[in-house]
Amino acid sequence: MTKVNRCLTEGRLALTGRLTGIEEGAECTRMAPLLSALADGEADAAALARLRPHLKTCLNCRARLREYRAAPGRVAALVPAGLMAGRPEALLGWTQQKVDALLVATHHKAAALHRGRRAQGDRPRRRATDRDHRPLTGAARGASSADHRDRPAIHRNDLAARAA
Repeated sequence: MTKVNRCLTEGRLALTGRLTGIEEGAECTRMAPLLSALADGEADAAALARLRPHLKTCLNCRARLREYRAAPGRVAALVPAGLMAGRPEALLGWTQQKVDALLVATHHKAAALHRGRRAQGDRPRRRATDRDHRPLTGAARGASSADHRDRPAIHRNDLAARAA
């Protein structure tokens, strides 16, 4: 009876370890190269035999396989076919033209936005001057409010009179 219990215990541990690996994605990590080979049409019969049971139960790997199969179509939609079959320098030149056009368009949009803000009356931010960097005095430096008692108070009426 001891041998039977030991076999059952070892079987449970093996099953638990296998299920944990599946839940954590360890099985998917092992299958990733086989998925890539299958998407490229390079998988052999042994690879297919290992992949089929996994793909039946793993939604993530099925989605990844769909993405792998769709990638060439996406690339073909972005780059003209003549450039892909041609020289690499032609592809580089085409890419550089597209980037330059994008930068010019971005510059024009930023300039138009800037002109629109100016037309609406937004003023640019005030630049820092020397008076912004003068040393702190009085309460700003940490002195008590008693240091300012001997200064005359400025009232609203005095400010209105100064402005007029």
